[in-house]
Amino acid sequence: MNTLVSDVKVMSSGRANSPHTRYLTKIFPFLPAYGEPHMTEREIGATTSRRIAALGGRAPLQTQQILKDWFELSYDQLLRYRNKIKITASMSATLRDFISVKYPKANLRRHVEDIQALLARCRAGVVDGLVGGDLKVRLLTYMFKRPRMLILQGSVSGLPRHARRGFLSAHHLPALAGLVVKSNDDFAGLNALASPSFRRPQSRVRPGRSQPQTSTSTRFGTSNIIAIYEGVN
Repeated sequence: MNTLVSDVKVMSSGRANSPHTRYLTKIFPFLPAYGEPHMTEREIGATTSRRIAALGGRAPLQTQQILKDWFELSYDQLLRYRNKIKITASMSATLRDFISVKYPKANLRRHVEDIQALLARCRAGVVDGLVGGDLKVRLLTYMFKRPRMLILQGSVSGLPRHARRGFLSAHHLPALAGLVVKSNDDFAGLNALASPSFRRPQSRVRPGRSQPQTSTSTRFGTSNIIAIYEGVN
């Protein structure tokens, strides 16, 4: 009995006419395959770059506007406190030109050869808009390189109910900008976020296996990766 990761999105939708419906028998703990290297420990200190990665795609117009709003509210504040801003996202030439002219000290990167290495040099990753439901494989990449996650409240579904259990959250963009500034030199606080958050998944995820070919898996929390349906291979 094996779980078909590629079928999880169909299975979790609950559609009665799904060809996989007959295989839904019970819920069981699932160990997702994850083929990329991941850190077991990472300490953030004074020698860690003050770089902050603004995470997420910027193709939809809504997310482009969110990025513009985020810069308008946070750019001066971040630079005032010596934070380096790096954006990793595919974006239109129009948006790229707009940001380059209005916010010249932001580092824009359309394509990154090694996202692992980039995240390993960041103090924090900021999610300033909605990521959407279910677990994305790219979120595992964020998680296992252990940047501290600072998010807009409600932007990532499936997280623990209360903040400070593996992540920090803010109610709106101005508060998120303030949270970045406030927390970026709080080394004890940043390091405390990661320790409990990654201790449990470390024993529940199999490293060294091939990465799923789908970007969607099951609901998740930063302190646990939980059940999906059992299927027949």
